[in-house]
This record gives sequence, structure tokens and C-alpha cells, in this order.
Amino acid sequence: MYKELIVAEIEDDVLLGINILLNDDGGLADILLSKGVIVLKGKKKPCIQIGMKNDVRKVTAADHFIIQPLSEAVIDVFIERKESDDVSQITDFIVEPTQHFCETYPLKMASLLVDINRNPTSKIRLLHPFPYNVDINQD
Repeated sequence: MYKELIVAEIEDDVLLGINILLNDDGGLADILLSKGVIVLKGKKKPCIQIGMKNDVRKVTAADHFIIQPLSEAVIDVFIERKESDDVSQITDFIVEPTQHFCETYPLKMASLLVDINRNPTSKIRLLHPFPYNVDINQD
């Protein structure tokens, strides 16, 4: 049995159509983006993303903190780890406040660059310009 493939000039290294991914004789293809592989006919094929990676990580306070009024505080945070993280390489991330953080807390947070493989926690700097306490919960 022969299959017809039509090759188009595209910028990406590969483009698999739905007919290959769903209707192949070898069964359905499994796309495991978190592991960077496509399992096609029982064999793992490397899948390398072209373009911008979306490496958004959840940042969680390492403890419960009370930020005093009109003060600056440095607190410890955990940055989410993933199974695919390579602990032998430098893994730099920029930590910045999300829109949700800005809407929830009356604090200003300094952006910083961290290597998540260097320490289990990272330190972030918060500025509290108002005359009342702010609670930061661990969850």
C-alpha cells in the first residue's frame, strides 16, 4: 500500500497532517510536547519546537509573609519545576508579576533573572507603598 505525500515549501522543519496523525495503519500518534517527542507507529521521534517557547512557570511563596506598611521586603519563593528540566544546564527565567498579582496585591514587584537549578528557592523584592499590612499566603 502506498501513501501520497505532498511537500509544501514551509519554514518549519516538519508538518504532519491530521491524516497521518489519526488515520495511520500503525495507530494514532501521541504528541508528548512536555517530553519533546511524537510517538508514531510505536517509535519515538524527536519533536523540536520552532519559534517562541512558552515557558511560563508558577511562582509560589515559600512561607506565609506579612509585608509591613510603607516597606520593602525580600521574600523566598518556589518556582515550578517540570519533568523535562535539565538539572545539569543553566536554566534562566525572568520572574515578573502577572496581571493577576498586580490586581490582587497593592505591591510592586521587581523583575529578576533566576537560574532555577542553582537553589530550591529564589528571592523576590516587593515594595509596599501603602499604610497597612499585606498578607502573602503560601498557597
